[in-house]
Amino acid sequence: MPIYVGQILPTSARYEAWKRALGTDELPLVSRDPHFGNAPGVDGGLFYLVDMARLTPQQLDDCVAHIVSMFGASESEVRAEIAQSDFPGIPVLADSVVVIPVCAKEKK
Repeated sequence: MPIYVGQILPTSARYEAWKRALGTDELPLVSRDPHFGNAPGVDGGLFYLVDMARLTPQQLDDCVAHIVSMFGASESEVRAEIAQSDFPGIPVLADSVVVIPVCAKEKK
């Protein structure tokens, strides 16, 4: 079964923020298919979901700090939300991402 990575487009307004938050311009994705939904500041958009289980511990910490600074939530609120078993993943605007299929055996 393939896994998917999203590469943030350098033209995206959020490119630098994501690169700072995760140390790369590639995001592990839950699926190659975007989902219609809402996120802070965006009502009714297409989003890919970051696969939180595939982040390194450092990336997770940095991602939490990024969300805290962007949206003013507390660290404990963000971590509690992410820890919920039904948490689908952090939304990323679909028009900011190019999806790249990666063979599972190529994953390090």
